[in-house]
Amino acid sequence: MRIPLLWIELALLCICLPRLAFSSPACQRSPLIRSMRLHVQLFPTKHLMETTAEIALCWPTHQRAVTLSFSQMAVVLAISAQAPVGAWSPLPYNRELESITLLRSSRSPPSSAHAQIRIRYQITFYSQKNHLFRQIFCQIDPGDTYFLYGWYPSLSAFADPIRGELLAGDRFPYTLTIDAPKEEHPLSTGQLLKQRPLPNGRVRWRYGASPIKEAALMLVAGNYQVVRERLRGLSVRGLPWFQADRLLAKRQERQIPNTLVSFYLRPEEPRTKLQEIAQLIAKGSAYYEALWGEPWDRFVGTPSATHSKTTVTPPSATHSIPPTDPPSTTHSKTTVNPPSATHSKTGRWRRWRVITFGGSGARGYPMTLLLERRLHFLDGSLDRPMDALFTRRQVLLHEIAHTWWGNAVTGIQAGSTWVNEGLANYASLKALGFLYGKPTMYAALRRHLHSFLQSKWPSDLMGPGGMDQMIQRTAYTKGTLVFFSLEWMLGEKVFLEGLRLFFQRYRGGFATAKDLRRVLERHSGRSLRAFFQAAVQGDGLPWVRLLRWKASGKPPNIRISLVVENLGDATGWLPVLFQGRSQRTLRGLTIPTGRHTLRLPLPFQPRKVRLDPHQVALQGIRPAFLLERANHARKAQQWAIAEQHFQTLLRHFPKHGHAHYSYALLLSSRHRTQEALRHHQLAARLSPSPHTPSWIAPWARFRIAQLTAQQGHPDRARHLLLKLQRQRRDPYHLQEEIHQLLRSLSAKPPSHRTRP
Repeated sequence: MRIPLLWIELALLCICLPRLAFSSPACQRSPLIRSMRLHVQLFPTKHLMETTAEIALCWPTHQRAVTLSFSQMAVVLAISAQAPVGAWSPLPYNRELESITLLRSSRSPPSSAHAQIRIRYQITFYSQKNHLFRQIFCQIDPGDTYFLYGWYPSLSAFADPIRGELLAGDRFPYTLTIDAPKEEHPLSTGQLLKQRPLPNGRVRWRYGASPIKEAALMLVAGNYQVVRERLRGLSVRGLPWFQADRLLAKRQERQIPNTLVSFYLRPEEPRTKLQEIAQLIAKGSAYYEALWGEPWDRFVGTPSATHSKTTVTPPSATHSIPPTDPPSTTHSKTTVNPPSATHSKTGRWRRWRVITFGGSGARGYPMTLLLERRLHFLDGSLDRPMDALFTRRQVLLHEIAHTWWGNAVTGIQAGSTWVNEGLANYASLKALGFLYGKPTMYAALRRHLHSFLQSKWPSDLMGPGGMDQMIQRTAYTKGTLVFFSLEWMLGEKVFLEGLRLFFQRYRGGFATAKDLRRVLERHSGRSLRAFFQAAVQGDGLPWVRLLRWKASGKPPNIRISLVVENLGDATGWLPVLFQGRSQRTLRGLTIPTGRHTLRLPLPFQPRKVRLDPHQVALQGIRPAFLLERANHARKAQQWAIAEQHFQTLLRHFPKHGHAHYSYALLLSSRHRTQEALRHHQLAARLSPSPHTPSWIAPWARFRIAQLTAQQGHPDRARHLLLKLQRQRRDPYHLQEEIHQLLRSLSAKPPSHRTRP
C-alpha cells in the first residue's frame, strides 16, 4: 500500500520538531549570550574607563532573573532593555559586589526569549572600592601603561579565571570598540578589524574576538614603546616527537619555528634581557608545542617588516597610530593580526607579546605575557629567586605554558585551579628539566615540596578553587607534585601521551578534572579512582622509609623484595631507583600505610636501591597544618581529635614548642594538670626556631606559674612571676597578665605549709 507523501512529511516533521525546539535559541533552558558589542571610552588623565555593553541575550521565558558577573568593581550607570518596537526602557536590577541581577519588568519585560540589553558602567582605577582589584591586578601610575583584566559579563563563553566557574556553555561573537586619545594605543587579544580618527581628536579602534577561547579580554594602553626581537634559525636538540599521538624516542636536533616577540615597555625601562627572554619564549613554546600540539588549529598573517629589531614610539598628532604587530615599512597604516603564529613561504612564525605593567606577579594569556615591573625581569638574572618557591625563569615558563593550559584548554568546576595552575606549573618544571638539565628541575621540585609541607592550608585540590586557593599556592605546590606522582605511577611515556590526548580532545574549549581523569584512565588502562581520592582530594600524606631489601635469582630473572614502612596516613606513590653495575631503572611504586613487603621482577642484579632518590616525592609531615587542625579541634572541644593530632605532631617533631604549648592548654582544660605542666616545661626550655616562636617560652613560664598557683603553691608561683617580670619581656601584653596574677595572689592570705 502506498503511503501518501503528505503523511510521510508530517511524520518526519513530528520527529524533527522536538529536536529543533530543544536546540532553538528561543527555547534555551538557561540564559545564553548570543552576541555582544563593547564600546569602551578611555580617559587616562581621569583614570576612568566608561563602557557600554550591548548584549543579545537568550532569556528563558520561565526565568525571572538573569545574573551577569564583572571581574572589576564597576559602577553601573544605567541598564535598559529594547522593546519589540525598538524603544529602550529602563530595566530593574540588583547590584552585588561583582555582579548584577537583571529582573523582569512589568513595564518592559522581554517579550520573547531574545532580549537586547544595554549596560553602561564605569571603572575608576583610583576609587576606594576598586582598591583590592588594583592591588592584585592593576596599579596605575600617571602616564603608565594600564591593564584591564578580564572584562566579561558572565554567561559569556569565558571561564572565570579566578573562581574557575564556567559562565556559559557556548562561544558567542563579540566586538570591542575603544575610543582613546590619539596618544594612546589600545591592545586586545582579538584581531584589529579597523581604526579611524574621530572629529574630537580621539581614535577609534575596533577589535574582534580572539582566535581561541581566552579566559578574559585584555586591554592595554598608555605611554610605551614597542621593541621587537626576531629569532630565526634557532634549533633545539631532543624535542619530543609524536606520531599518531605516540611518543617516539627520536632525539635529533630540530629547527624550531621563527619567533617574533614584541615588548611593550615604558621609555625608561631597561632592555638588557630582551634577547634572553625572547629566546626563552621561543624554546619554551617550541617544547610545549612539541608535547601538546599547536594551541589552536590555524595560523594567519605574516610579519611584514624585514629589520631584525625596531623601536616604535607612541604616535604624535601628525601621524597615524602604529599597529600592534610588525609595521609595514612603506605604509603608515596596516591591519593588525592578533599575537599568533603564521604559515608562510619563508617559514612558520610564532608571535608573542610581552607587556610590563604595575600590578602584582605575572599573567599568561594567549601568546601574551604580562610582567610586573618591580620584579626586574628585564634587567636582572633569570636565575634569581622571585620568592622561596619560584625563580624568574620558572615564572616565565609557567606563564608561557598558560597559552596551552588555562587558555587553549580552560579548567572549570571543581578542581579548576588545580587543572589550570597545576598543569601550567608541571609543564614549566618539565621545560626547566629539558632546557637546563634535570638537576635544575629537581631543585625546583624540592622547593615546591618544602613550601607545601610548611604550609598550614587544607590541600584538597578538588575544592571550588578561587583566589584563596591561588594565594595559598596549594594548586602550584601540591598540584604540581601530584602530576609528577601520576607520571611515576603511569610511566613518563604513557602519562605524556595521555596529557597530549587530553589537550587535543579539549583544545579550544573547557574541561573538568573528571575529564582529565577519564582520558588518562582510558589511555593507560588503569583505574585512578584510589589515586584521586587519596592524592588529589585528601589532606593525608604518606611518609615512607625503606627498611631493607633483598635480591634473589640470576639475570634476567631477578626477584627483588622490598620491606617498606609507611608512617603517614595515606597511600604513597613514589619512585624507587634500582642501580646496578652498568644499568639503572626508576620504577613507580604504590605503598599503602603500614609495613609491607613488595616483590617485583628486575632484569639485572641491583647494587643499590634508593627510595625517592631525588627527595621530591609527595610525602612527609605538615607540622603547620597538623597544628592548625589540632587547635581548631581544641577550640571546638573535640578533645579526642585534637589530642590525636597533637600526639602525632609531637611524635614526629618532639621540639615543636608551639605544639607543646597548645597541647598543654588542652590538658589543663581537661584538668590533667601534671601532664600540662610537663608540656609547658618542655616548651619553656626550647630556643626560638621555626616551630617555636619567641613568645612561646615566656608564656609557657607564665602558664607554669598559673598552674602552680592553682595547685596551692602561691609562694612558688609568685617567685616564678617576679622572675619573669624582671626579664621585662612583653609579647602579647604578657606583663599585664603577670601584674594581674600577682595582684590576685597578694589578695589571698599566704599559705603556711608544715613539715610532714
